[in-house]
Amino acid sequence: MTIADLRVILEATPAFVAAVDPHGHVSGWNTAAIELSGLRRDSVLQRHFVEHFVPQPNQQTVADAMEAAFSMAADDPLAGEPGEPFDLTLWRGGAADRNATVTIAVRAYARRLAGGQPVGLLLIQDDATNNEALRDRTAIEKEVVDLNATLALREQELDEHEAELSALRAELQGYYEEKAREAGRPLKPQKLPSKPVGILQKGPASQQRVAWGAPNKVGHFTKGSSPREFGNKVRHDAMRAEANGQQPYQ
Repeated sequence: MTIADLRVILEATPAFVAAVDPHGHVSGWNTAAIELSGLRRDSVLQRHFVEHFVPQPNQQTVADAMEAAFSMAADDPLAGEPGEPFDLTLWRGGAADRNATVTIAVRAYARRLAGGQPVGLLLIQDDATNNEALRDRTAIEKEVVDLNATLALREQELDEHEAELSALRAELQGYYEEKAREAGRPLKPQKLPSKPVGILQKGPASQQRVAWGAPNKVGHFTKGSSPREFGNKVRHDAMRAEANGQQPYQ
């Protein structure tokens, strides 16, 4: 069996499989590993497995199990067999809680050349019967993180729209006041509109939620189409008419 054939088989298996080179860096990460851990392949390859992806309290246990399989003598009757199962605890990628972990029972299997020299390790899940629940949990957590990121981005965009509209209102106010002074008819004081509550209630990320009961801002609009601007247009028309000495349109 060639290396290419082995890669195809490991990629297709529903069990978690990670390949580690003699220096401890990740050299393979199959689809099941992505789905169960939430860690993308491009984020783990060529990085030190234990140092970057195993929480510190679990690192020694995992390193010892990997070392035992890798250092076994080639003439040992068990050298060609997977080691005893052990709990592999990994940081869970894509979770809202940065301290979230996932624990998978795996066996370490030393990859060897024909002469028995070890050239790497395979960490293979011992039992994949509960993987569906793990996949669902990881997928849900990723969706929540993606949704929060989208909402945060939308809130930022809306704040930028608000800042732009505020600058335009100030510019119009200054223009009307100047025209009114030139005409000798000072404008009457205008009540400024209150800023509406945004889509996200402000607070820690873990407490942010959609404010369904609040007057949400509009995500996409052309100038003048925001609900806030309906009232402002009437105000601007009245200011323009007053500055020009005309009767405001009722």
